[in-house]
Amino acid sequence: EDLEASDIAILRQYSYKLRHHLTDAAYRDLPFAMPDSHVPSLEIAQTRIAHLAGFKPEIFDCCPNVCMCYTGPYAEDRQCRICHTPRHNANGRARKRFTYLPLIPRLKAMLASRAVASKMTYRAEGHKPVDGEISDFMDSKRYQRLKREYVVINHRTLPHKFFQDGRDVAFGLSTDGFAPFRRRKSTC
Repeated sequence: EDLEASDIAILRQYSYKLRHHLTDAAYRDLPFAMPDSHVPSLEIAQTRIAHLAGFKPEIFDCCPNVCMCYTGPYAEDRQCRICHTPRHNANGRARKRFTYLPLIPRLKAMLASRAVASKMTYRAEGHKPVDGEISDFMDSKRYQRLKREYVVINHRTLPHKFFQDGRDVAFGLSTDGFAPFRRRKSTC
């Protein structure tokens, strides 16, 4: 389907923010810097882009101190199990919320782009690590070691090695201070 001119404008403005690494505060200042241009609020832009992309965010209440998320077996808890801070304020609203965009729809959207999918095959198309240099994760010792190992699932060795297929993808996880196993000593 064709996009409305207003949607194209939002996409261009938000693309500008991302391409030039604008902070949220800098983006919010754009209407002041360009008073004749219609620049929607950051929240409106992000909501519209998520809608256009077909993303359905999942919103969870979480502890204001970021100790836990009220989901799964903790969905009905009224206070944090770690620091005992109440979940809700005096008005009955969650004190803090976490917006999660599920991974699979995001990956599908990303890989729907032929240009992105093509770029992801550079490892299989001649990338060679140089001793003593790390240009990306594929040059790391761990990645190189995994490439020599057969995949083992439930104590059963499979007939292929990690990253043997040029279309295989390695995922990294950055938790930004979130500690899933309560071992956090520092967020830095």
